[in-house]
Amino acid sequence: MTDPMDMLRVRFRARAADQAEALAQALAEEDRATVVAVSHKLAGSAALFGAAEVGVLAAALEREAEGPAGWETIRAAAEPLLAGLRDAAQDAD
Repeated sequence: MTDPMDMLRVRFRARAADQAEALAQALAEEDRATVVAVSHKLAGSAALFGAAEVGVLAAALEREAEGPAGWETIRAAAEPLLAGLRDAAQDAD
């Protein structure tokens, strides 16, 4: 029997490119609320679906975006997360 979590892991990886795009757009628009929302969602779900490192990176970005950090700092925190999401999306292909 197939593990039901396998299907969810595949869906997570398939949506990773969309999450990366949403995050990149929010960063470009300096939309702090969306950066927090996307990173929060990823921080909570990534580990469940076999992407623990993405979850850790998302939590770090969420902390930066919720605090007084400037956009240069927030973008720097986002880069490894964006790379991880793009890697996850390639794994789905």
